[in-house]
Amino acid sequence: MEKNPIVSVNLPTYNGEKTIDRALKSVLEQTYKNYEIIVVDHYSKDNTIKIARKYTDKIFFDKKRILNSRKIGLEKSSGEIILFLSCDQVLSKDLLERTVKLFRNSHVDMVINEERAFEPRTIVEKMTDLDRKIVHQLRETNPSKSVLLPSTYKKEILKEVLEKINDKILSEVTIHEHAIIYYEAYKISKRVGYLDNAVFHEEPKTIWELFHHYFMWGRRARRSKKIISSEYHNMFESKLANRLRSINLFNLEVIPTLPITFLKGSGYKLGYYFG
Repeated sequence: MEKNPIVSVNLPTYNGEKTIDRALKSVLEQTYKNYEIIVVDHYSKDNTIKIARKYTDKIFFDKKRILNSRKIGLEKSSGEIILFLSCDQVLSKDLLERTVKLFRNSHVDMVINEERAFEPRTIVEKMTDLDRKIVHQLRETNPSKSVLLPSTYKKEILKEVLEKINDKILSEVTIHEHAIIYYEAYKISKRVGYLDNAVFHEEPKTIWELFHHYFMWGRRARRSKKIISSEYHNMFESKLANRLRSINLFNLEVIPTLPITFLKGSGYKLGYYFG
């Protein structure tokens, strides 16, 4: 790897005008400057692209689903390192700098970035932030056991993974795309790094927003089940079951997060079976 490799920030978008400016500004403000921003848009109907053009001219369009957008982003990237970003995320200012150092010095092939809530103010946001903190403390990297997922990969690993995933899944799956990518990447390499204080996520602010978010996830998961292989489906189920088993009621930090865990789980299950 070069001393100062290009980091390609890969951002799929759809109607993200409310948060995309903040996300891209967090890239612009990085201490490490050798990066490029690749936006792949699903034909947004709002001002997403107008805002994105303030930060990059590398904007492409895709009628298919998010996995295919990730593949297009990879194909258009010139960097050795690919970082997945979402419109509702904010990067810590030195994340790219720390990422490059980790890849260069530790011989990892992918990196899990600790994700916390962005400026939590409501009770729901604060409990969600605490839940994220507890999940990251587990540091489990097996994709069939852990809900932790890398968001940064060496380009050659990601290229090999996306070439293995069939076109139907690339074109139609709308959920768990990170989990599918990681599941395949882990078959190739188990050299997984970790960076703390890395990414901050815009969280649902109310009980209803949280429940509705996971209800929609459940509904999309049911529809995707018809497309994905039983291998992927079993991986998702194993991951969720292991997450429930990992809850340690003797850890006092866990107690305040139990309502959040219940809302997420019940929302997801109701969406899956009745959505």
